[in-house]
Amino acid sequence: MPNYKIFNDNKKPMYSQITDGTDNLILTDGSAVNIDLPHNEIHDGNSYVANHLFPNVGNNSYADLHIIVGSTKAPHIQMFVVGDGKSYISLHRGATYSNVGTSLTAYNRNGESSNTTQSQLYYSPTVSNSGTMLYQTLLPGGTGSRAVGAQTGDRSETIFKYSMDYLLRVQNVSAGASDIAIEINFYEL
Repeated sequence: MPNYKIFNDNKKPMYSQITDGTDNLILTDGSAVNIDLPHNEIHDGNSYVANHLFPNVGNNSYADLHIIVGSTKAPHIQMFVVGDGKSYISLHRGATYSNVGTSLTAYNRNGESSNTTQSQLYYSPTVSNSGTMLYQTLLPGGTGSRAVGAQTGDRSETIFKYSMDYLLRVQNVSAGASDIAIEINFYEL
């Protein structure tokens, strides 16, 4: 069959792979289990998670996450934001900084893997220019004394460009202080 291969490894069960990269079909003890590519990347040790809690972000202030993409592996990213007040979320490319921020560790989602990400992550950079806005959305949550918690995220991936700088911004507009958490899940190919 074209676009279909079968693999065997002493450390893994026999499995077949559709070679267009969309799915892996794993065969174990005669039963078939199908996992999607992002799940497979966890098994292969190429998937990472990073998050940061920004406590007590002032009204009209930002919770910023700065991402610098490596030169040979593009991250496929899902972004999630949680806040206890209304916020605006935006994604920018090509921002400039007077301070890159504090280093943030991305953890491999496969505890048995020693792989590390090529991407560099920082929180709370000093932004000189936010660059080109690629995406903007609302995190609803009320304002002032009616502020309530909310979360937003997207199951769809965004593939970041090689050797490029990205800024994920969350602006608190709740008319009071707000706790904001940002999490990114990604795998690199």
